Amino acid sequence: MDFNEALAYLNSVEKFGIRLGLSNIEFLLKSFDNPQNKFKTIHIGGTNGKGSVCSMVFEALKRAGYKTGLYTSPHLIDITERIRVNDDCISKAEFSEIISEIRKKINSSIFKKNLVGHPTYFEILTLAGFLFFEKEKIDVGVIEVGLGGRFDATNVIYPEISAITNVSYDHENYLGKKLSEIAFEKAGIIKARIPVVYGGKKGIAYFTIKEKAIEVKSPLIWVNSKENIFGINRLENRYLFSLKTPRFSYEFTPSLQGRHQGENALVSIFILEELRKKGWNISPEQIKNSIENTKWEGRLETINTNPQIILDGAHNPHAIKRLKEYIEENIDKKIALIFGAMRDKDIFRMAKLMFPMSERVILTKANTERAAEPLFIMKISKAKTKNIEIMDNVKLAIEKLTKECSDDFVILITGSLYLVGEAKKALIECNKIK
Repeated sequence: MDFNEALAYLNSVEKFGIRLGLSNIEFLLKSFDNPQNKFKTIHIGGTNGKGSVCSMVFEALKRAGYKTGLYTSPHLIDITERIRVNDDCISKAEFSEIISEIRKKINSSIFKKNLVGHPTYFEILTLAGFLFFEKEKIDVGVIEVGLGGRFDATNVIYPEISAITNVSYDHENYLGKKLSEIAFEKAGIIKARIPVVYGGKKGIAYFTIKEKAIEVKSPLIWVNSKENIFGINRLENRYLFSLKTPRFSYEFTPSLQGRHQGENALVSIFILEELRKKGWNISPEQIKNSIENTKWEGRLETINTNPQIILDGAHNPHAIKRLKEYIEENIDKKIALIFGAMRDKDIFRMAKLMFPMSERVILTKANTERAAEPLFIMKISKAKTKNIEIMDNVKLAIEKLTKECSDDFVILITGSLYLVGEAKKALIECNKIK
């Protein structure tokens, strides 16, 4: 199986959609002698910011000299982005070889009726990540939860520490309509007597997570506890954050843009401090440097073209609200918005936040079956935007706005990480990004 054949196989299983449950992934892992148990792990979930926290923790562990794996989703341009060891993504040859092994195992298991239906796209990739990390003999893997937590395919590990960045409304069709129900699913990654860091505010989600932690006797490290002193100062278009914990004091300016990245940095600091307590050799200076040097594409990523382009994968109302705050605080130009979202998102609330502040809006869709049709977005948004139109894909939308918008505009592309990934690919193809 070559790389294109591996992609074709994975694309063919996307039709099985999302299936929450652990029986398939547990059976497949066992058939490969449980590779996930051959290295230490850190498990990070939450509604928003979990990818940023993963990348900060990953950067710190690398700087501390640990051979570190990173498993995240979704990818922006190339599927190999999801599985990394230190500075390198899995190679296409290694990826293809592992997917070929997995396919053989799946076919054999289906024939023997050992699986509950065909494994999903995400289950296969999760297994691939664990197999590659075992092969590479990593010291530790930083593992991002895919959807929810309790029945997510990654929830087969027994980590050094778990973390939940925050809890807000997203994936309600799978996780529940109430915030307490969503928090309960997120709290499913909490393991007995294993510390858990929580970065959200006090409220129903906090108490749900606290209840779960008490139930399984897991120490809960709450970022917003009164014993931690957190400060923020504005420095031109960036922020200087300070944190005083019972152990150390930190002062840092995150390399990732936006006030919310300070909150993500706090979660990563507490994860890393807990590892220090367990004897991991990570210095406060390495923690600070990781926050100030982390790269995470597609999150308030600025492309210095004319006009300037901003890419942000905000894909639910909470993330869109943070994006809006950033734009209002830092951008003094008119906004030309390229927007697309997935069908299962709260498009009405997302549009209500972003459309009125945009001088121009182009609605489009990513090349995935989950994407909402632009005409549907237009109807459901009920937006009273001055200038709104529909285009077939993000590449055409970019070409149109770069030709028609002067430098008193900023082109903002958001609503979906899938859309942002296609935008990045289009910008690379037209030499806007090297």
